Amino acid sequence: MNLWALWGKTYKVGEETTARPLLCHMVDVAEVVGAMWDACLGEGLRRHIAEALGCDDEGARRTLMFWASLHDLGKASPAFQRQHKPAVEELEREGLRFPAVPKAVPCHHGAITAWAVPELLHDQGLSDEWASNVAAAIGGHHGTWPSSFELERFATPSQRGGNEWQSVRRELFNQIINLIAPPKINPPDEPFELRNSVLMLLSGLTSVSDWIASIEDPFTTSPPLKNLQDYVGSSAKRAHTTLEELGFTGWVAPVEEISMQALCDLADLRPLQRQIVSMAAELSHPSLVIIEAPTGVGKTEAALYLADHWARVLRQNGMYIAMPTMATSNQMYSRVRKILTNRYPNLDINYQLLHGDALLMQADRLPNFGTIAEDEPVGRVRAAEWFTKRKRGLLAPFAVGTVDQALLAILQTNHFFIRLLGLSHKTVVFDEVHAYDTYMEMLFFLLLRWLGILRASVIILSATLPEATRQRICEAYLGKEILLPDVPYPSITWNQADKIQCIHIPHENKPPIRLVPISRSSEAILACLRESLADGGCAAVICNTVRRAQEVFQAIRAAGIVPKEQTFLFHARFPRERRAQIENVITSRFGKASRSPCERSIVVATQVIEQSLDLDFDVMISDLAPVDLIIQRVGRLHRHPEHDERHERPLRLTSPTLYVAMPEANGEEISFDRGDSYVYARYILLRSYLALKGRTYLELPKETEDLIEAVYGTEERLGTLSEKIRQDLLKYKEEMEQDRRFAENEALKKLIAEPNRRDLLEGSNAGLEEDAPELSAFRRAATRLSPPNVALVCLRGSPESAWIEREGEIIPIDLHKAPHQEEAILLANQQVESSDYRLVQHFTAQEPPENWRKNAFLRYARPVFLDETGKYSPEGEDWILIMDNDLGLVILEKEGRNADIQSTP
Repeated sequence: MNLWALWGKTYKVGEETTARPLLCHMVDVAEVVGAMWDACLGEGLRRHIAEALGCDDEGARRTLMFWASLHDLGKASPAFQRQHKPAVEELEREGLRFPAVPKAVPCHHGAITAWAVPELLHDQGLSDEWASNVAAAIGGHHGTWPSSFELERFATPSQRGGNEWQSVRRELFNQIINLIAPPKINPPDEPFELRNSVLMLLSGLTSVSDWIASIEDPFTTSPPLKNLQDYVGSSAKRAHTTLEELGFTGWVAPVEEISMQALCDLADLRPLQRQIVSMAAELSHPSLVIIEAPTGVGKTEAALYLADHWARVLRQNGMYIAMPTMATSNQMYSRVRKILTNRYPNLDINYQLLHGDALLMQADRLPNFGTIAEDEPVGRVRAAEWFTKRKRGLLAPFAVGTVDQALLAILQTNHFFIRLLGLSHKTVVFDEVHAYDTYMEMLFFLLLRWLGILRASVIILSATLPEATRQRICEAYLGKEILLPDVPYPSITWNQADKIQCIHIPHENKPPIRLVPISRSSEAILACLRESLADGGCAAVICNTVRRAQEVFQAIRAAGIVPKEQTFLFHARFPRERRAQIENVITSRFGKASRSPCERSIVVATQVIEQSLDLDFDVMISDLAPVDLIIQRVGRLHRHPEHDERHERPLRLTSPTLYVAMPEANGEEISFDRGDSYVYARYILLRSYLALKGRTYLELPKETEDLIEAVYGTEERLGTLSEKIRQDLLKYKEEMEQDRRFAENEALKKLIAEPNRRDLLEGSNAGLEEDAPELSAFRRAATRLSPPNVALVCLRGSPESAWIEREGEIIPIDLHKAPHQEEAILLANQQVESSDYRLVQHFTAQEPPENWRKNAFLRYARPVFLDETGKYSPEGEDWILIMDNDLGLVILEKEGRNADIQSTP
């Protein structure tokens, strides 16, 4: 049989379509796997795979090259070969038949691979179970593992061909064996977790290598030398060169140790940091470390030091830092960039920012940002372009992004296993874990289990972690029940093999925080601000919903307590560009060592400032929230004591004071605001109310653990309660449990299987959509349980004559033309998102402009045309949309009342 007659890829040369031999592509994929093994996969990952396969390093390398090369064996079938007519005639001359098939049946060559390969691998000595699993893993290289149903439907005799086609596939199989010379192995079927970890890694490596080997230049258009041995050599060279050009190479795990002071540019170490340094020597295996400590004590530097330690000792693949929000990711990205530059001054480091807006933030450097010019010096930290595409970012050795990017690794999306490959054998740092809801916790715990199986080290950073959550985190990572030692807060918890250890960290004494309850009314807030800022100072007012923040901001502006230009509103319902401007102003004015002494100013914000943003205020007012979030918010109050030395705080604000806007109470009848109850469970709000009621001071971190357990611990901690309060708690708890059961069920519908499942690769894959926010929850790969939302691009004028006003300039927008890159970026920066069901229904009923649908920045966006006053008032609707430069997106009922209850931060 002339194997060169089988085509695997086509490409255009002028007006002609040219076919590339299937055998060449199979060799190319094998050589990319080999090059990745040599230059990209850390020693720890290679040892892991070799251990599971029961062979040495070189044997494991050749085995993976061999298996991955077989991914397209299903293309040696009538179903695939008939798609290129010139090949059909030649193959028919070779005696191969092309049975008639219904036109409606598509070609799924991956399913044919999964059908054909087990028999061939079994003949090589692999067990039936391993053979069928390997076949499914490589057959799923287009995103999903073929199920038995798909094999029955798409690998039918008419699709896969008769015995003569299987003979051709066997000939290809044997040819690959002769070229790669894989060892004969017989790995054990159990433990299933070890086997499944290798199958997951194999799936990821096969897909990534297939992508790389399909790049038109250099692979697809390189000459297919008919001497196979010569072709293998040239393919190997192309593979190594391409990996270097794409940014896969350049970083290797460090050999030399570095101190935390040198790594993070610290003059001295704090107690927590000294403890981490002393215990690092014990952490010689992939481990879980939980650091529970107040804000501002050096948790981040401790985590970065541990990640560097593990990279050096375990020869890991890098680090991913998972932050709760895009804003916190942006801030951490800049911070870590400096540390990487400091650690690797002579290496070219591929470092990515990963979240929904990351590509837009880097778009000024597209299409060639991250490429290396010939005259550019070595020793740079950059974002290599290939890794900026969806699904690929976690493959970079270093990245900072949202936790959502990591959680997508265990949702039923196409190519989820590529994300797991990217996280394997790295240090993964999760910040602000306490902020996860039930749905996110379900995803998080399964991710922890997979990270443990894939031998990633995990660091959890939290200021307020309930004991029950800490227990579940440990059990998820280790995959077994454990006895958690009783150690007071603040503490470090870690595992040595299967044993959990904890140690208390001596805490730095902080001044007690005066706690003053006030009414929720705007009048009470204004009176508090007038008195507090009489002699100057800066105040933060934190509200639980956008609607309330807008209303409080307007009341403060109208009262004239501080100059208009010194009053700021910050929430997530601003267009991207405007929100970034506000964030930059706030972080520069109220960040560490940045603000002027005693400058009278007020920031009204939602939860966007309670997590990880390094801000410092003289006085704070906060709506009642779950007590762990109250503690988080307080972390922005007198955050940096050095301010007291450099910039004298106003006399009346030298002691930190938190004013809590409490719910209305009529005797024992406590009424929670509708918006607060939408955002937070009433059960948690009531327990938080009870935990704070009667307190005049908060002594943190001394009282942190007691406060957390008073809300999240057993109800015995509540003490004696009136019958009315007890009945309300019972009612609210049932509400919360119903919501919890719903969230858990929703999560279970979307999660991949546990790693101990024998039938892992038989699990369903719903093919959830990653970036279609308007879809129903059933179809979305949701990392947070939230309703659909819609992205709106705010324009002036009409569809026939649209324009944007930006910095006093009128910029015309032609919706009848495809936007060029600069215009697409401009439009994307005017986007604002809303989950208000009325807006979602109204705008998703309209199709996006046709010229936007193929643009990565705009494909899910809808234009909204505002009048000269910034309003949009659609006929037949009872609401008005307003875009205000100071307030952001406002939704009013047509009689004028702000009606936006379903608010997000």
